Amino acid sequence: MIGPHPSHPSVIALAGGFKVSFGLAHRLADAALAGLGGKPVDLPPSFTLAHHLSVAAK
Repeated sequence: MIGPHPSHPSVIALAGGFKVSFGLAHRLADAALAGLGGKPVDLPPSFTLAHHLSVAAK
């Protein structure tokens, strides 16, 4: 999951991935850096921290 922490927007989460994270590491790092730069993150919504937090809140 990737995205800013809701209470601390300057903290970007980049976690999880299990077995596929090695193959996706470059794309995940690009997305995290884009988020830091205020650019749109080009990933499926299910990869975002906000999505995971919303599911956990249910």
